[in-house]
Amino acid sequence: MKKILLVGISALLVMGVMAWGALQLAAPTQVSSTDAETFARANQLYQNGQYAMAAQLYQQAIANGGDNAAAYYNLGVARKASGDVKGATAALAQAYALAPRDAQIAQAFGAPAQWVPALSSNELALTALLAATALAFALLIVLERHWLGRATAL
Repeated sequence: MKKILLVGISALLVMGVMAWGALQLAAPTQVSSTDAETFARANQLYQNGQYAMAAQLYQQAIANGGDNAAAYYNLGVARKASGDVKGATAALAQAYALAPRDAQIAQAFGAPAQWVPALSSNELALTALLAATALAFALLIVLERHWLGRATAL
């Protein structure tokens, strides 16, 4: 009875940690008001045809912690418009890595339309967490059976 209670409590604890981890990974990156202003200025510069300056502001916002798929996408598009193909490819690749299912980003990155998108970094982290949890529970079951076998042999 004590073992069943211990396993149940352990399972609830692990599920709680997994739920907390999932929420942390799924939470959108908060953009500070300064970064929002920087993005707005960069968007205005882009609309006015000042692509290189817009790219600099997008890069500044990313460096300040505003690193999300939209920021990298905007940076890539601005770099491409200013003629920096290598920089645009790198930024769009980062945007695609963060949001592989976003059709606009996939198209800008050049992913084929029938391409099955890769998992995002958050999805990979959640998959690894799930696999580690399953492995831990499998190990717990094997060890419990081993201990039970030893206890009945004595």
